Amino acid sequence: MNKVTLKEVKDAFELEEAELCYRYKQAKGLDKSTVVLIRPTQKENYESWVDMYNESNTDQDIYDFIISQFKDEAIRILEGKEREDFLDKNPTLDYAYQYTSECIKKVLDYNNVELINVTPYNIAVIMEDEMIAHGSVKGYLLNDEFISDLVKKGFVKLTLKTPDEWVNI
Repeated sequence: MNKVTLKEVKDAFELEEAELCYRYKQAKGLDKSTVVLIRPTQKENYESWVDMYNESNTDQDIYDFIISQFKDEAIRILEGKEREDFLDKNPTLDYAYQYTSECIKKVLDYNNVELINVTPYNIAVIMEDEMIAHGSVKGYLLNDEFISDLVKKGFVKLTLKTPDEWVNI
C-alpha cells in the first residue's frame, strides 16, 4: 500500500494533466485525438483525493486510482470548434498531433510550400515548443517566423511557378 501527499495529487491534476488524460482515454477506449478535461468537483478537492487514496489501501498509482474513482460529471470531452479552440491554446494535449498537423498542412498547402523529408506530423513534434511559447498554434503558423524556421532547417522546397502568359518568353 502506498501513501500519497497533497503535492502528488495536485501534480497529477495540474502538472501531469496530459498523463491523466492519456490514461483516462486508454481506460475508456477513446481515440487518442479526443480531448478530455478532468477536474475535481467542488466536493472532491485535492485534500479529499489524498484521504480517499490513503484510506483505500490500494496498490494502484495515483493516476489509475483517480481514473477508477472519477465521476462522469467531472469529465468533459471537447468536440468541434470548442476542441479546436482549446487545442490551439494547449497543443500539449494534442497527443496524436492531429490538430497541429492539420493546421500545418493547411498553411503549407495554401502557400504552395512543399515539405522535404518530413511530414506535417514531424513538424508538429519538432516545433511544439515554439508553438507553446507563442501561445497559439495558428498564431505561430501564421507568423513569418514559422516559414523562416522551416527554410533554415531545410524542411521545405520552394518552387517558383511561372504565370501562364510567360511560358514562351
